[in-house]
Amino acid sequence: MPSSTAAASPSAAKSPVSAWCLSLRAAPAWSGTASGWNWPCPIRRLPPPLLKLLGSSVDVSCRDTIAVCHAAAAAWKTRTGSWRSRHMTHHEHGKGFSLIELVIVVVIIAIIGAIAIPRMSRGAAGAADSALIGDLSILRGAIDLYQTEHGGTFPSTANIVDQLTKYTDESGATSDTRTANYIYGPYLRKVPPLPVGARKGGTLISDSDGAGVGWIYDATAGTIRANTTTETDARGTLYSDY
Repeated sequence: MPSSTAAASPSAAKSPVSAWCLSLRAAPAWSGTASGWNWPCPIRRLPPPLLKLLGSSVDVSCRDTIAVCHAAAAAWKTRTGSWRSRHMTHHEHGKGFSLIELVIVVVIIAIIGAIAIPRMSRGAAGAADSALIGDLSILRGAIDLYQTEHGGTFPSTANIVDQLTKYTDESGATSDTRTANYIYGPYLRKVPPLPVGARKGGTLISDSDGAGVGWIYDATAGTIRANTTTETDARGTLYSDY
């Protein structure tokens, strides 16, 4: 019937029930229950899933398309809504972590930490060793250049810092500014701090140990070394032997 088709439920039109609803045209004029139908016309047979959805309590007429469609659509909506609820609940549960998964993650992190932290520590120690080698090279180069420009004389122990970081004349006297007589140097911008050992950070240069002394200097030989005693690098080499 045209009026029945036009008034069909929007829910039915949007569900798999719609195909069956729209196929109900000029069906035989007899009634029955959804669970007890035995359609004489196979083409008009109600699909078994819809029979199950409608149940035995719904009395419908083969010509009463609207009633059938409304009932089927409502049953379908209930079924799909229940399925979505179960599906979403399962999906949400799937987002969590089980205790075993958490334990595995913690163990993996612990293993990575056990491997990485010692490597990082060795890397930091290696960087300090390299810094010491570089600083000694700079200091020794400055002392050698001073000796070359001052007639073979090394900086004095008392004045080595000024003689390397300021302008000097031929005798080794120092000045903060460059003049006609003070034409040598400076050989360093500043004395680098000791990067290793108990006196780490010390910038003073002396011939013996003391507070703030980072470097031990021998004015007679023109040698300089780190102010360390028994400290060694990762290979067991004394820093004082660098």
